[in-house]
Amino acid sequence: MRDLPGLDLDHVPAAGCPGESRDRRRQRTHPARVKPQLLAGKPNDVWSWEITKLPGPSRHQFSDLYVSLDSYSRYAPRWLVALGESAELAEAFIAATIAGVGAAPG
Repeated sequence: MRDLPGLDLDHVPAAGCPGESRDRRRQRTHPARVKPQLLAGKPNDVWSWEITKLPGPSRHQFSDLYVSLDSYSRYAPRWLVALGESAELAEAFIAATIAGVGAAPG
C-alpha cells in the first residue's frame, strides 16, 4: 500500500476493538423467562394427552389418534382412533381415562 501524506496507520484502531463501534442507545434488558415445568414424582401424578393425524385408506383421508400419556412412566393408559376431532369427544376421552385408571381429577 502506498503511503499517504498525513495518514499514520499505526494509530488507527482496528475493527472490533472494545468500545470502538456499538449501538449508543440505552438498551432495555428483559428478565429471563422461566419455562413452566410439570414434575411427576410417581406414576399417575401428571398426564398429558395429544391428538395425532393417522393416514387413512386413500389420499387426503385421515383418522385422529387420541392418546393419554403418564409423564412419569411414559405409559399410555388409554388411546382412541376416531374419524374426526371434537371437543365433546376429547372431553369424553379424558373422563374415560380418569375413570379407567381410578384417579381423582385435580
